[in-house]
Amino acid sequence: MRFLAAITILIIVVFVFGLGVNQTWANHLVNLEDMAQVKLGKRIYYENCATCHGNNLEGPERPADFSSKKPSRLDAAGHAPHHGDQFLFTRIKWGSRTKNEEVDENGMPPFNRILSDNDIWTAIAYIKSKWSKSVKIKQDKHNPGHNMHMKSGGHHRGIK
Repeated sequence: MRFLAAITILIIVVFVFGLGVNQTWANHLVNLEDMAQVKLGKRIYYENCATCHGNNLEGPERPADFSSKKPSRLDAAGHAPHHGDQFLFTRIKWGSRTKNEEVDENGMPPFNRILSDNDIWTAIAYIKSKWSKSVKIKQDKHNPGHNMHMKSGGHHRGIK
């Protein structure tokens, strides 16, 4: 009976903790090797993001058109590479939030009613595809569990 209880507990531990596999990785939907995803992400970016974040991710062409909170640069010179993919996804989906977790009317609007989750991930794939290899590798450190799964044969899969 103790043996059966021990096996049951072991199965539960493996299921909950995934033998060290971070569950964030399991839900990580950015694949820079998938050129169809990147291409679709480019279309989604230009249709929904470029007006504020610039055609080349450089930020707005006319910052004076915005309130005190200017849209951020999404290129390597901006702040986006300092955040993990899940943060970028959450910011796009739910927009800028106040300290009370309400929509910040002066910040980025939420896109949860405009873009599907898949559309958001594809836009992130496009944004990341524009970064240099070194920036992608540095940014990837903000994706828990992602790094350990990307290493294959001494190189990072999906990072070109």
